[in-house]
Amino acid sequence: MSTSMKFDAQSDLELHWPLSDAEIIGLGESFLAHEIKLPTTEQLKDLSPEFFTPLLNRAKIAAVEASAGEAQRAQAAEVVRQAMEKAHPLLDKVILHLKSRHADNLAELEQWGLKTKIGARGVSVIMPNNDTARRDFLLAYVEKEATLPAAQQITDPPLSEMQALANVVKQNRSDRTEQTMRRVRGVAVRTEASQRLIDALQAAAATLIVICFEGKVTRELQAWGFNLVAKNGGVKEQPAPSAT
Repeated sequence: MSTSMKFDAQSDLELHWPLSDAEIIGLGESFLAHEIKLPTTEQLKDLSPEFFTPLLNRAKIAAVEASAGEAQRAQAAEVVRQAMEKAHPLLDKVILHLKSRHADNLAELEQWGLKTKIGARGVSVIMPNNDTARRDFLLAYVEKEATLPAAQQITDPPLSEMQALANVVKQNRSDRTEQTMRRVRGVAVRTEASQRLIDALQAAAATLIVICFEGKVTRELQAWGFNLVAKNGGVKEQPAPSAT
């Protein structure tokens, strides 16, 4: 998609095109609103409201879908963040219990998802020090503890509390992945739909300039919502407000 169209070399104005999907949709709405106001005999024939309406609607629907996917991805991420914020001090307490119970062989803690290393002073525990490591430890800990007899399970914090947090993390991590994919698909569709719309709008502008305005770039184009820029870095001409 070009950012400008070159017509009427003698004019001190040139068309300036929107770059964002939202701006493209806005131009489409302005263009369509003006065309609908015109008598049928004065509307562009091959680029009629009947042609533009589905293009515009598809771009708008795709934009909503992409935004919804991002909003729900962000919501799922926030739920996980809150759960892990609550889990953080509980996991620290769990690690103290495990280190106490298995002080003679800290390497056994790897069964609960903790990493260990051997140094000059023997085996030491590598503390999970980022969000990903803590999430992985929480899930591994719950899975391991659930296999033990109740009498051997750590009771402070209760396993049921840790399981509830783990379930929140698992569900919303899955939701976040799903919504991320939804957003990726939505953005791809939105981009394609916006491209088709701006291509049609450029064709409409070319038709108006060449056929209706005798090859002249005129301020009358603002009635359709087109943005005009003064050449040589001048001040932009503001598009006319769309009809309501």
